[in-house]
Amino acid sequence: MTEIGTDQPGPALSGQERPEADKQFTLTVDEGSARYAQLGHPRNPRSVRRFCQLGKLLCVETQTDNFTKAYLIDPASIDRHVQEIEETHHRPRPDMPGLGRPEPDSVRIETPPSVPTENSPYVALLEKVNDAQAQEIKIKNEQIAALLERDKETNYLVRGLQTMLAPLLGAPDRHPLQSSEASGQEGR
Repeated sequence: MTEIGTDQPGPALSGQERPEADKQFTLTVDEGSARYAQLGHPRNPRSVRRFCQLGKLLCVETQTDNFTKAYLIDPASIDRHVQEIEETHHRPRPDMPGLGRPEPDSVRIETPPSVPTENSPYVALLEKVNDAQAQEIKIKNEQIAALLERDKETNYLVRGLQTMLAPLLGAPDRHPLQSSEASGQEGR
């Protein structure tokens, strides 16, 4: 027989599920962010929260008063994660966190982008493509000019046809614009 109220589940464990005392989970997400900065690898609180969700940090998930998730983090898991970061990313630790540093980190070596030489096969290929595109543009411009000329000729022919058909249709020598004005006056 179980007593009422004693069989409630405990807080959900996130990360490596180790049933240990709650006394080890002492850091909030903001305090965890400050701990990362102390150890020379500053992380914002959003990243620390994501580390908790992904299981990279040993933590306990709780709920706040307004039913949002909050995490209590084991400080030793942050130390282990920083050590893992240092082992995988061999870089010297700065004296100051990145945001507080007055000048850029001199350890980073900037490599200039490689500029292809004139004898490079890439340059030859690009020149060939540019020449082909220039030829295509020239041909298209000639085709456009020819089409505009045909359009102008078509307009002259249609106007001549309208002029020839006007007497047969009962509107002698009226221009299309004049015919619309005249039809408006005839109705009066």
